[in-house]
Amino acid sequence: MRSIHTALGAATITPELLTYVEKLQYEGYLRRQETDASIMKLSAAGVPIKEIVRRTGHSRKLSGRLYGASAVMSSASARVPSTSGCPSSTNSG
Repeated sequence: MRSIHTALGAATITPELLTYVEKLQYEGYLRRQETDASIMKLSAAGVPIKEIVRRTGHSRKLSGRLYGASAVMSSASARVPSTSGCPSSTNSG
């Protein structure tokens, strides 16, 4: 079925045209996107992981993973890569 969607160039997903299994997968995807967005929004606001877990009802593992991802994304723009401390990859054999 996926090949048919690709062949038709269906960039937008129409839930009415999906099979039952595809619909379940799509709904799960939308639910995960909503969850991730809410946790990322709270972490960007500086809310601690413990409070995010209380507010959202999701596990510390999920909250911590997304909390760490938002910290990495925000700090990645502030970092400048440095090549001065990289070890040489030459073999002296």
